Amino acid sequence: SGGNASSVGAYNVGFAQDVSACVYTATLGSTDGSDVPPGRITVSGVGGKVAVKTFDATGNPADLPFHVMVAC
Repeated sequence: SGGNASSVGAYNVGFAQDVSACVYTATLGSTDGSDVPPGRITVSGVGGKVAVKTFDATGNPADLPFHVMVAC
């Protein structure tokens, strides 16, 4: 519930609880039906949050819309 961009294409997504013991995944996508350009996405854990990084198709950091899912 809420994320903040720390730099181009880098987000730390926080939740109501610490998710460091959970598993998570992310995919590029929109919620309004708009097309999302080709790209890449990575996830990792950082301080109880999920760090998401998005890149364009050539691997350069880019601000792209995404969905993230956490299972605890």
